[in-house]
Amino acid sequence: MLNLERIVRMAPNMTVEERDALAEWAEEALESSSPFDTTTWPGWRAVARRLSH
Repeated sequence: MLNLERIVRMAPNMTVEERDALAEWAEEALESSSPFDTTTWPGWRAVARRLSH
């Protein structure tokens, strides 16, 4: 739950480039047969690092 709360707080502060990267990743993820979950996007760590400074 804590991870989801962090994502909800970070999302409004994402740059356009970060949003575009997430959208691109999500499109690819939707095409796969694996379950889709945006909390597993590898870019969240970079967003968190940027926002923590």
